[in-house]
Amino acid sequence: MAKALRRTLIAAAAVALPAGAIIGFNLTAANAATGFPAHYAAPYLQITGSDAGQMSADLKASGTKFYTLAFIIPHGCTPIWEDGGNGLGAFVGQVRSLQNAGGQVIVSNGGAEGGEMATGCTNVSTLTSVYRSEATTYGTNRLDFDIEGGTLGNSGANDRRAKALAALQKSDPSIQVDFTVAVDPGGMPGDVMGMLRNAVSNGVKIQLASLFPGLSSAQLWGKLGATFIAGRNDDGTPFSTSDAQKFETFAAQNGMGELSFWELQDYDRPAGYAYSKIFNKITGGSTPPPPPPTTTPPTGGGHFEAEKAALTNAVVATNHPGFTGTGFVDYAAAAGSAVQFSVSRSSAGSVKLTFRYANGSTTNRPTSIIVNGATVTSIPFGTTGTWDTWKTVSVTVSLKSGANTVRVQATSAPGGPNLDSLDVG
Repeated sequence: MAKALRRTLIAAAAVALPAGAIIGFNLTAANAATGFPAHYAAPYLQITGSDAGQMSADLKASGTKFYTLAFIIPHGCTPIWEDGGNGLGAFVGQVRSLQNAGGQVIVSNGGAEGGEMATGCTNVSTLTSVYRSEATTYGTNRLDFDIEGGTLGNSGANDRRAKALAALQKSDPSIQVDFTVAVDPGGMPGDVMGMLRNAVSNGVKIQLASLFPGLSSAQLWGKLGATFIAGRNDDGTPFSTSDAQKFETFAAQNGMGELSFWELQDYDRPAGYAYSKIFNKITGGSTPPPPPPTTTPPTGGGHFEAEKAALTNAVVATNHPGFTGTGFVDYAAAAGSAVQFSVSRSSAGSVKLTFRYANGSTTNRPTSIIVNGATVTSIPFGTTGTWDTWKTVSVTVSLKSGANTVRVQATSAPGGPNLDSLDVG
């Protein structure tokens, strides 16, 4: 996308919109273990040195915590930001401030004008390293690829991109990939489907009904997003705040995973962040619990990663190093936010629960420990000095034979600590 982006309407959404509304279509992997809630708004920001502060301004105005930063384009095989030519590593301070406030960013590649890294970087191994550096530099595991224009028809670049992303996901399974692509009333154009089929054939993990027919309707909706032009598109087609409200309702009713729009600085800021305020209503919901284990769960003890537990008003994050598994849980700053583990025991009795956590604030992050629905004790989760410093704390509780739930629930407005894992026994 760019400031002259054109998008057309996906047929499935027509019930919620007037004729001629503008939409983009995001195809994404599951939201679990990405640092994002199950449903969220992530407006685009065409980021430059003069408008990087818009994330903080919009957060204050609308509560929006997630943003899609556009666009990384190639300078040979060197990634740069399209608007201003800043190198990778620019705006890290603003991104860290957002992350410290509980937010996260998606790094977007491509757009309508500057090409995409696979067009300028022709070595797959090097391209894989470039994509990895985007994620690590900005402390995110979500990458977006807005593929359009001449880049869409570049079969060599499409193949290189797919191979590089598949290699990156193989080396780091936490990496999630979005494709933002055009649709029309008849569905996705043939060149879009060709690019996506190439990605899937090379092993890139994305979701789309015709490519992954085994998913239920609810699962598919949860992996889809929509991107609009906020206001009037260059062809004169309007997308008003009333249209935005209609579509947010439609998206929420169907369980759509992501809503976005183009663009924060030049389109939404003059409107008083009205589109952010409307679309951010979809943000929330707990991360869906993982599927039942395919092996017998531990009966005497075991290690349980927090990012695989059931979450309430909390998200999985990766922006502080030192965690185990694929991430840690970042509680929302609210009482009642919680992480709930499922623990199986072969017999009833007392057992030690050891929680690994970080608390970089200067005050305790108190929680209730709720076992099988009853509060049995509390843990203050004292400060660890920094958010990158991890410590453990243990309590002894009684568990019954068979299935148990262990819920770690925040009791005050600051929320809980960053919770990494639970060891039982």
